[in-house]
Amino acid sequence: MIKKIAVYCGARTGNRSEYAKTAYEFGKKMAEHQIELVYG
Repeated sequence: MIKKIAVYCGARTGNRSEYAKTAYEFGKKMAEHQIELVYG
């Protein structure tokens, strides 16, 4: 089972609002499954 996921991305939200929405939804799913985020 996956316990942690590493994400490497920029600090700015950019111009594509669908990216922010998708990232938010993905984060919610991670939390539901108790998967930790390693941000770099």
